[in-house]
Amino acid sequence: MEPDSSQTRQMQSNQSHDDVRGTATERNVLPLADVQANPRQHVPDPPYQDKTRPTPMDEILTHARDAAEFNRTINQQRQLRAALIHNVWHRHHQQPVPWPSSSPKSAADPVDQGYITSLDFDHDPEQPPALETHAVNTGSRQVAEVIEVGMPGSQTVPLGSGRPFVPDEEVAEIIEEIASEECSLAGKVNEGSNLEQAISKEVRYAAKHSDRNSESKSTRQVRWDAEEVDLVRDMLRKGHDLSEIATRLGRSHASIKGRIRFMNQLGEIRILPQPLQINYTVYEEDLLKEMMAEKCHKPEIAKVMGRTEAGIKNKIGQMRSNGNLPSGTRRGARARTPSASQIR
Repeated sequence: MEPDSSQTRQMQSNQSHDDVRGTATERNVLPLADVQANPRQHVPDPPYQDKTRPTPMDEILTHARDAAEFNRTINQQRQLRAALIHNVWHRHHQQPVPWPSSSPKSAADPVDQGYITSLDFDHDPEQPPALETHAVNTGSRQVAEVIEVGMPGSQTVPLGSGRPFVPDEEVAEIIEEIASEECSLAGKVNEGSNLEQAISKEVRYAAKHSDRNSESKSTRQVRWDAEEVDLVRDMLRKGHDLSEIATRLGRSHASIKGRIRFMNQLGEIRILPQPLQINYTVYEEDLLKEMMAEKCHKPEIAKVMGRTEAGIKNKIGQMRSNGNLPSGTRRGARARTPSASQIR
């Protein structure tokens, strides 16, 4: 019986696999000499095993203390929220008890439901019906916000218009405790939670005092633009003094001097021996002549005129060279002793 075509193909494929496997084995077989030269190394020690060490007792106590503190905080929050719900939410959002009326209402009459609640609380018999009727549409925005934050799963109850609810002292204390606990938890979770408040406080302070700080803007300007540099260069060429330049640019004298010195280093301008010499008025020249005629000292003249002693000295020399001030004997100079030839 001859094999069919499928069996023939299977036998051929098996034979081809055996040929390939034999060829690969022949290629990967190492020579016998190499195996004998490098015998297998046996490890006499026992095999490696994972070793566990006990956790230190201090670390266990630390974790237990942290867990107990966290649980205590959570339980305190739950108690405060339960008290808030019972005193504020429960008592003032109950189903009002209808007053007994003489005329019976039919089932088809519409029922006035001014609110929708998702919480099923028992009725408080101690509260009178009149108070409950007024408490249907009452509530404080702050209390609603606290309950919305404290109870993520609760639904918001729309409150109608009515007499505003004023919580008593006990409820107010509970609200304050919840707010303080929320702040403490937020501070424990994120220590930098108050950074935004500090930044907003600084921004408000800067906006409040912006007008006051704008008055001293000239003392806080640091950068110079091209227009200011050109204006300084032009005013120096025209002979303006530091006061005029500072008034024109709205900067201080020290800033103007530093900029002129920097421009001189860059070679933008060439400072003469007296680049910032302030011109003297006619009144100042007359006053200088009068004080020199009275033989006043240079420090006194500088103090009266509000100038430096070096500036007064240079001005006196300039006036003498121009002939506006007569040259005389300097005050304090010693008279020369005549020689023998002069006496004869």
